Amino acid sequence: MGPAPPAGDGVNATSLTVPLPGALQRLWLTMSTTLRAAIEMWTYNIGERLGQAWGRAAPQPRASLKGKVCIVTGAESGIGFATSHQLARMGAHVIIASRNTTRSMAAVEAISKSLQSSDVAASAAGDPAALPLGHAEFMELDLSSLKSVRSFAKKFNARGLPLHLLICNAGIMAPPARQASSDGLELQFQVNFLSHWLLTNMLLAEQRKAKRHTKTGQAEGSDDGDGHVAATLLQGGSRVVMLSSVLHRGGQLQYGDMQSERAYSPFASYAFSKLLNNVTAVELQRRINRNPIPGRSDSVVAVHPGIADTELSGGFFKSQGILWLWFLSLLLPLYNGLLAATKDVTLRTTNSAANTVLFASLAPSELVAGAYVVPDAAVTRHHRAAYDEDTAKQMWDYAAELTGLQIDPSLS
Repeated sequence: MGPAPPAGDGVNATSLTVPLPGALQRLWLTMSTTLRAAIEMWTYNIGERLGQAWGRAAPQPRASLKGKVCIVTGAESGIGFATSHQLARMGAHVIIASRNTTRSMAAVEAISKSLQSSDVAASAAGDPAALPLGHAEFMELDLSSLKSVRSFAKKFNARGLPLHLLICNAGIMAPPARQASSDGLELQFQVNFLSHWLLTNMLLAEQRKAKRHTKTGQAEGSDDGDGHVAATLLQGGSRVVMLSSVLHRGGQLQYGDMQSERAYSPFASYAFSKLLNNVTAVELQRRINRNPIPGRSDSVVAVHPGIADTELSGGFFKSQGILWLWFLSLLLPLYNGLLAATKDVTLRTTNSAANTVLFASLAPSELVAGAYVVPDAAVTRHHRAAYDEDTAKQMWDYAAELTGLQIDPSLS
C-alpha cells in the first residue's frame, strides 16, 4: 500500500457523478432531516425516560460471548464504553481501540473492577444463571491518521486472533469550522467513515483469508453449554457494525464537495460521513454475498443508536448555540441552561443507546445483514441514497485511492 494522495487527486474530483439535489431539494433535505431528529428527541426519548421512571426499562441483551473477540473503536467513553462493558459482562474479550491512552486505560480498569464486583456478587449468591465474564484490553488507534489505522490492523492480524465483532463506534460531530486530518482530508469524512472503511477491509480480508471458524461448531442459536443461548452472529463469521445517525438522510447535500473544500457546513459534512457508513453496510454486504466462503457467515449492519447524552452530542449542541446565537450573547447562557435542564428528558442514556448497538451486533444475520437498525431494536431500510450501486462503486474506488488499499478478492 502506498501513501494516500492529497485531496483532489485521482478519483477525488471534488464530486461524484451522481445527480445532486437542487436548491429546493437541499432545503427540504435539511428541514426534514432536522425535523426527524427533533421528533425523535421530543417523543421517543421522552417516552423512554418516562418508561424508565415507571420501571419499564428495556431489558439488557443477554447471551454468552465466552471466547469471542470484539473490537470497539472510541470505547473509552459514551456509547462505546457502555457497549464494551456489556460485551465484557457477557464473556467477550473486548479490545478498546482508541487514541487516548489515559482515558482508555481508565475505561479498561473501570470494566475490570465492575466485572470483579459482578463475579463476587454472583458467586456469593450462587446464581446458576450468571454469565461467564470476559475482559477488556486497550490497543492504540488514531482514526485521524491512516498510518495509525494500518498499524493497528497489522498488529491485530499478527496476533492470529479470530474477530467475531467489529463495532465502528468512534466519531466526531459537526465541529463549527472545517478541520483537516493529518492526511489532509476533512476530519469528519476521515474519522467517521474512511478510517473505519480501511480498518474494516484490512481486518475482514484477513479473517476471510484464514477461513477461521468457532471451535464449538455449534448451529446458530444452540446452547453454549453454560445454559445460555449463544449469540447467533458469532457462529463462523464476523459481524461489522457501522455507527450511523438519523441525520444520514441529509448526506446527499455533500456529494458535490466531498472534502468540504468549496464551503463547509457542519451539518452536511457530518450527515455525509454517516451516509457513507450506511453505503458501506449495503455495499460491503453485497460484496460478501457475491463472494461466499464455506463455513463463514459474515455480515455488516448500520445502526442509529439514538440521540444520547454523550460528550459528542453535548459538544454539538453547544457549538450550534455558539454558531447561531453569537450575535445575541445574552441568549447564549439561557440556551446552555435550557440544554442542561432538558437533557435528562430529551436525550437517551448511553446504556439505552448501547442496547440498540448490541441488538445490531447480536441479532441473527438473516435479520440484520446489510440492514439499518434504529431505536429500539427495530430493523428498517436505509435512506434510498444508500442503495445506489453506481454511487457505492464510485465511493469504493475513491476510498481505495485515498487509502492506497488493494481490495481483497474476497471483498471485490
